[in-house]
Amino acid sequence: RKKVTKLFIDQVKKELSLMDQYNYNRSSGFIYKIDEEIIARIPSEKEPETFRSIDYLPNEEITLATKAILKDCFSITKEGLIDTTARLFGFNRTGELIYDRFSKIIDKMIRNKIIKKNQDTITLIEDES
Repeated sequence: RKKVTKLFIDQVKKELSLMDQYNYNRSSGFIYKIDEEIIARIPSEKEPETFRSIDYLPNEEITLATKAILKDCFSITKEGLIDTTARLFGFNRTGELIYDRFSKIIDKMIRNKIIKKNQDTITLIEDES
């Protein structure tokens, strides 16, 4: 592990402070261009370099993928939704780190009334706009 110099840290902080000027926004530790739609980037088996570890998946992309899965299957258990979402992002198994991260995002989606839990299953709340 290499140390980062104070000069470098100060320069990064300066550049990050200018994000608004260049139409960028920071959310959940990631930087987005304000006028571009966020999409869930799904890895390709033919291009292994497109796979990202759980640390490099923004909450927004996981949320979008979760909504897409629920549109396709209508209703699914929370465990099934976590497993399906994990597979979509290229994870062959859901260890504690992946399970906890996806579970927290699903719980937040329930609190924000994006999805709802009916007994043992989860469904997407239809957008009425």
